[in-house]
Amino acid sequence: MSADDEIFAQRRAEVLRLTYAEGLGIRAIARNLKMARKTVRQLLDGDRSHKLRLSGAPRAHLLNPFDGGHSADSAGDHLICVPRRCWSAFG
Repeated sequence: MSADDEIFAQRRAEVLRLTYAEGLGIRAIARNLKMARKTVRQLLDGDRSHKLRLSGAPRAHLLNPFDGGHSADSAGDHLICVPRRCWSAFG
């Protein structure tokens, strides 16, 4: 075990002790150990955060359901028609 791994293990053990034995919250632990709350959360999560990724498949684009099959030829078809009485508002 390297020195960095040993320091990490000690810090994590102290965070776990303060959480479960002392019943302190994340803010109090961060204040006592003089570290960021995000660091405390990461130490509490351990390796679980890396295991949450289920697959490397790309997610679908958010606008795919609304695409409607428009192509470059029909680029102007999606424009909203504005009545003539409203044109004066646009200049």
